[in-house]
This record gives sequence, structure tokens and C-alpha cells, in this order.
Amino acid sequence: MQVAQGLGDAYLFMVCQAVRAWALLHIGAWGEMRRSLAAALITAERNGTRQGITSYRFEIAWLHAEALDFEGARSGCEQSVESALQEHDLFSYFLGQNLLAKANLGLQDYPRAFECFKEITRKIEDEGLLMDSFFHPPFHQGLCEYRLAQGDLGQAQREATRLCELAALPPERTYLAIGHSLHAQIAIAKRRWVEAQSQLARALEIVEGAEVPLAAWRVYATAAEFHQRQGRPSEAEGYRCRGAEVIDALLASLDEKDPLRQSLLGHPLLKTGALPLTVAGGHISNGI
Repeated sequence: MQVAQGLGDAYLFMVCQAVRAWALLHIGAWGEMRRSLAAALITAERNGTRQGITSYRFEIAWLHAEALDFEGARSGCEQSVESALQEHDLFSYFLGQNLLAKANLGLQDYPRAFECFKEITRKIEDEGLLMDSFFHPPFHQGLCEYRLAQGDLGQAQREATRLCELAALPPERTYLAIGHSLHAQIAIAKRRWVEAQSQLARALEIVEGAEVPLAAWRVYATAAEFHQRQGRPSEAEGYRCRGAEVIDALLASLDEKDPLRQSLLGHPLLKTGALPLTVAGGHISNGI
């Protein structure tokens, strides 16, 4: 970014801002991401940089999705996806389309989620458009979660395998851990306990050896479910506590008045225990 500023290269600076924000999202530095994108958006609007405006707004919306504000995420990008395509801004288009799929999944609007996945596939396979490589892991993660929600365990397993194959190459630890966690969920659904334990062990090894909070709380949630189903409540409780610590750290990264704090704390999934974490007194607690 400093080199781009020195060269007066506004486009390179914009790309660096977007990629930096993506990194901040994945290491859980949500407050820093929020502030960085707010400043970048002001600059882009002042300069009339349409691609920057669109991509920054989409990334802010993606943060909303990770904080479980799926409605806010969907409304933050729904109208801009097609305009990005019309402007030949493929980076923003695929970012927005993947985000719409993620938001619709979170809202359990499965038909609209599937339409997003189908449209992404059609653009790539039928029209030959290229999607940036770092959008492929969240695409396969989302499609796997969709198949799992529909009870299509065979297709879900194929998507989880593809996710692990892609994520293992760099390696991209966040999505590699998520991929193994999804394999474990599929194995749990099939009641294949040895396979579930093996996949969980691989996921846990990753999250305990790297800074991957977006994967960590999901892996701990899956581990808690596995042990609960195996009749080991104390082990399940231990993993709930570890997941709670991760979410507490994500909350702490946000400014105290940031509405995303309340979005995460007040989400029905957390309150009802549909996720293996609950909320008490403004902080995550370790009950179910």
C-alpha cells in the first residue's frame, strides 16, 4: 500500500486495501477491519472509484455475515451484484454472489442460496468467467453446507473433499480446518464415529496450531456435538468453553458501541443453543 501511494497508483492501493481487509476478517481483527474499510470507502467515494466502493461495501457486508447478521449482509449487497457484473467488475461480482449465498444459507432461505450457487457455476462453466482463487474455498464451503442442510450427504461429502483439496495447496488453514470439520459433521450424520473422530482430530490440530478464529469456533462446536452424542458431556462442555473464548475474542475486537456486537450476542442461534454456545450477561458463557 505504501508503494502504491508512492507511485500514485490508486488501483493497486484499492486492491491492497481489499486484500488486507480479507486478511483482517480471517484473523478476527474485526474492529481494525471495520475502521480500515470505513476510511477506504470514504476515499473511494471521494474519488468516484466505483469498483472500490462496491468491493468495500461487500466486504463490510461479509463481516456482518460472520457476526451472524445475515439479514444485514444480504441487504448490504443484494442490489449491487448485478451492477458489478454489468460494469465488468468480476472481483466484486463473485465476492457479492458468494456473500449472497452465505447470507441466504444463514437465513435458511435455501432456494435463494441454491440460485446463487447455480449462477456462480453457470458464469464459470458456461460463460468462461474467471473467479479469483481465494473465493473458491468459501464457495465450496457454502455449497457443502447447503447439501448438508438438504440431507444430501453424498454431495456434501464431495464438496467437503474439494474444499480440503483446494485449501491444502497453499495451505489455507481456515478453510482446511472448516473442511475437516464439515467432513466430521457428515460422518456424525452417518453415525460413522471413527471417521468423525479422525476428521475432528485433523481439524483440531489445525485450529490449535494457527490463528484461525473463523474456523476455530466452528470446529469446537462440532467437537462438542460429537462428544455429546458419544455420551461424554464433560468433554463436550470443555469444547463449548473453548468456542466461547474464541467468540469472546471476536467480540472484544469490535468497538463497544459497534452494533455487530449486539448482533452476535443477540442472535437466536446463540440464545436457543442451536449452536453449542449461549449468552449470559453480555458475554458468552459455557452452558447449553
